[in-house]
Amino acid sequence: MKVSRVSKEVKQRLVEIACENHEHCKKQGFYDDFRLTIDTDPIVSERLFINRMKLIICEAAEFVEAQRVGMIQPYQMPEGHNYKEVGKGYCSEEIADIVLRTLDFFWFLSAYSNPDTAEPTIVTLEKGVDFAYNACRNNILKEPEFLWLIMCAAANIPIDIPTFEPYDPQEAMLTLATIVGYAFALGNQYSIDTMAHIEAKFAYNKTRPYKHGKAF
Repeated sequence: MKVSRVSKEVKQRLVEIACENHEHCKKQGFYDDFRLTIDTDPIVSERLFINRMKLIICEAAEFVEAQRVGMIQPYQMPEGHNYKEVGKGYCSEEIADIVLRTLDFFWFLSAYSNPDTAEPTIVTLEKGVDFAYNACRNNILKEPEFLWLIMCAAANIPIDIPTFEPYDPQEAMLTLATIVGYAFALGNQYSIDTMAHIEAKFAYNKTRPYKHGKAF
C-alpha cells in the first residue's frame, strides 16, 4: 500500500499540540495523583508510566472494537458539530485518541529530559514519524498492521523494574514519536484525515470535565 508522508507543517503542529495537550491534561487532573510538575524535575512513578502506556494500548483496542462493529468508514465532521454530538466511536476518533494520548506523555518526557529547549523535541518527533513512513515505503513492513505495531511499541518501551522509569527518556520519546507515525499510516490506510480528527477531538476534550469524568 502507498503511505503518504507526514508534512513538515503537520509535524510542527503536532509539537504545538503536544505542548498544549499536556498542559490541558495537567489542568484536567490527569497528573494530580503524582504531584508532578514539569518545573520540579519530576520522577516518573510506576503508576504514571504504566498507566500512560496502558491508555495508549486501550485506545488502540477501542479502534479494534470500532472495526468489529463496522464503524470503519472515515467520519466526516459536519460543520458546527463536535464529538460530543456526533462522531463518537468511529475509527477516526480512536486514531485521534491514540495520537493525543501519545503526544501527552511524549511532551511530559520531553520536559523531563530537555527542560530548557523544545528543539530536541521537534527533532525527535520528526525522526520517529519519518521512521514509520520509511519503514512502510521501503517495504520493511511487508504486510503492515499498524494497529498491532502501535500496541507492541507501547508495550515494549524498556523500563527499569525497581523504579519503573524508562531506561532512556530520549529513546522512549523516539518510540512514542514512531507510534504517532504509525497512527498516521493507519489513518492513511482507511482514508482518514488524521490531523483534522486530532484537532476536532482536542477541541472537544477542552470542554470535558475533570479527568474527563474518569478515575485516571
